[in-house]
Amino acid sequence: MIDLNEVYKSVLEADKAAVVICDLDHKIIYMNPASISRYEKWGGKGLMGKNLLDCHNEKSREMINEGKHGHTHSVEELEIALGHRGTIKKMIS
Repeated sequence: MIDLNEVYKSVLEADKAAVVICDLDHKIIYMNPASISRYEKWGGKGLMGKNLLDCHNEKSREMINEGKHGHTHSVEELEIALGHRGTIKKMIS
C-alpha cells in the first residue's frame, strides 16, 4: 500500500510554484522550497509561524479573508500529510 502522506508531501516539496499553507488563525505552518525562495527578501523560511495577514496590505487581507486571493482548496489530504489535521483553512500559492 502506498503512503499517500509521503506522496502529497513530495509533490509539494517538488512543485515549482510557491505553496504557503496557514492555519485557521492565518499562521503560516508550511512553506515549500519554492515559496521560501520566492519570499526570501521578505524573510523566506523566517516567515514560518508568522501571521499571513501581516505580510499583506489591507486590500489583500480583505481578499484573503474572503477567499478571493490565490487558490482556496479542500485540503484534508494536505492536513493529514503535514500532520496538521483540522487546522488548515486555505492554501494560497
